[in-house]
Amino acid sequence: MCSCSILNNERIYEGTYQNDNVTLIFENSRKGKLIVNGTDSIPFQYKIESTRTNPKAERKNNEKVKLYVYRFTVSAEYELSFPLGFIEIGQKKGDVLQGNNGMTLVRKRNQY
Repeated sequence: MCSCSILNNERIYEGTYQNDNVTLIFENSRKGKLIVNGTDSIPFQYKIESTRTNPKAERKNNEKVKLYVYRFTVSAEYELSFPLGFIEIGQKKGDVLQGNNGMTLVRKRNQY
């Protein structure tokens, strides 16, 4: 048996919305948690859908760019003070999630 540490597959994104610090942690390919201001932890389920039909993401030569839409399911017992919805343009599981109302979350990388 090896005592080596197992690499963590979590993807962590951080950003702000109005006066809230928002951390989005994707624990695996179906579940994660949302942390607001370092204290409130809200579990969620999600799936990523892709499409090529967003006219805002089209290039000048009429080539369509792939758009990834994150679909979240959050328990109704939690009240969020901001909209929860994100897209990625051109790359799945990339470094930037663009949200509603100008909310942007940036992927946190390990400092190793």
